[in-house]
Amino acid sequence: MSVTYLTCTRARRRASAPPLRFAVTRPSTTATVIEVAGEIDLATVSRVDVLLDQYPDEGIRDLVLDLSAVTFLGAAGLAALARVDQRMRDAGRRLRLIIRPGSVDRVLCITGLDRRLACYSAVAGAIEGVAE
Repeated sequence: MSVTYLTCTRARRRASAPPLRFAVTRPSTTATVIEVAGEIDLATVSRVDVLLDQYPDEGIRDLVLDLSAVTFLGAAGLAALARVDQRMRDAGRRLRLIIRPGSVDRVLCITGLDRRLACYSAVAGAIEGVAE
């Protein structure tokens, strides 16, 4: 009976989860910032992949993903970050993440991706490449 209850609870949480939203800006001639809000999981990662498949593009040195409004980052989302990071590295470009305590920092730390990916607390620092 408790299994049924947990399943129902999860179904309700997913149904009421906020939609995944993106905002793309170009604050400099060499960087693109993509703000992501919502949950990145198996159900939403295809939308993230479609967006990130555009990068690296010509003239963009840095791709900054602002994940400060991401409320959940699942295994599929972690894999997507690793893929785009590798594509950027192969092209001689950089992926930089904006994370804040309480967002996705814990899952990045647990998986060790925080040591591979450049993480910052603000967009300005990420664009300048200055640790904060």
